[in-house]
Amino acid sequence: MDEPDFTRRLKAALLGTPDAPLAFLGNFEVEERWALGEHTLPRLSAESGAAVVNHMDEFALLLAGGDDHVVLKSAPDPVYLAYLTDLGIDLPTVHVVSDSDPRRTVTADALADPTTIAALAGLAERGVRLTAHGVSDLEEELAARAG
Repeated sequence: MDEPDFTRRLKAALLGTPDAPLAFLGNFEVEERWALGEHTLPRLSAESGAAVVNHMDEFALLLAGGDDHVVLKSAPDPVYLAYLTDLGIDLPTVHVVSDSDPRRTVTADALADPTTIAALAGLAERGVRLTAHGVSDLEEELAARAG
């Protein structure tokens, strides 16, 4: 079976070629934004739970390839990166926001960081396209500000 992997199929579907580089925004917490103002089932919540979900952005490391980029709230553990490399995973370039707040989403952190926005704008000029787990008004704002 010589079928292309998920990421190459995603790139082909989004950009018409499996070789196009992407900048992944692992904003897995976007569903919280979608639910604002909606009636939901009762649930317990705590800031610590939100902080855990807000750090799920590292899953983007597993979606991106070596020619891609990921935006993260904090730098991944070097031992973890070495482990992924030992597994044969071609790691992307990592962009870490400069002022991460555990209560904010990765998108909100990126929007608050002019350096990250400038880096994404530079990538956009080189043809790298931003892709996110889900899109809310915050991701639309980040895409607009990054070009």
